Amino acid sequence: MTDIVVIGAGPAGLTAALYALRGGMSVQLIEKQGVGGQIATSPKVENMPGFTSVSGMELADSMFDQVMELGAEIELDQVTGLEKTENGWEIRYEESEMTGLAGASTSFLVPALRYPYFF
Repeated sequence: MTDIVVIGAGPAGLTAALYALRGGMSVQLIEKQGVGGQIATSPKVENMPGFTSVSGMELADSMFDQVMELGAEIELDQVTGLEKTENGWEIRYEESEMTGLAGASTSFLVPALRYPYFF
């Protein structure tokens, strides 16, 4: 069973996944478009610690590679709903007719919201 589900694999979601994985938790990332979020489209990023200048795509790829090497799982689809059930959580997706199940102790993080939501 997954410990944390992160909805959105932009810089905030990838960072959350990284810290959770380093803390020994299992992580599933769910991303609707492409890994890296908006930063992946930036031709040049200059305010990132450790880099004088880097392309957004290079930064996003590096962040993604790091979380995948630590064991994250990824699902490329859009989440259309979360519902608490007797056995945990049901995750509904837009593209596939499947629903995912998460255990009662699974935590969710949605960093792309204006005020990131963790429940």
